[in-house]
Order: sequence, then structure tokens, then C-alpha cells
Amino acid sequence: MNQKHAIEIGLIVYEKAQMAAVLGLTDLLTVASKLAVKRQDTTDLPLQVSHWEIKGAEQQLLALFRAILIA
Repeated sequence: MNQKHAIEIGLIVYEKAQMAAVLGLTDLLTVASKLAVKRQDTTDLPLQVSHWEIKGAEQQLLALFRAILIA
């Protein structure tokens, strides 16, 4: 089976995290991925940026956002 995986970068959104920083990093990674594609300086794997939050007493990780960027 020829299954492609993504390169995932997960950002943790904790209680006092600055959302401007989280969203800024997401934007930065999006632009970097697009520039790498234009320069053909990339792998064949797509880049996936995700935002995660720790919830509840059990400290469960919850996916808040996922974006698969073109590679």
C-alpha cells in the first residue's frame, strides 16, 4: 500500500497562551510551505499544522484545528 503521510506540527493552546502567537505561527508555517513549493525545496509530504488543547481532569488532548498545507 502506497500511503502518504503528512509532516505534522502541533501547537499547544494552553490556558494563558497568546492566540496571536498561535495564529501567527500558523500563518508563518503556511507562508513557508508555499514558498518551499515555489522553490521546489520541499518533500512530497504535505505539511499539517494543528492546534491542540488540554481539557478536563484527565488531561485529554483535544484537536481544535487542523490545516493540511500544499507540499
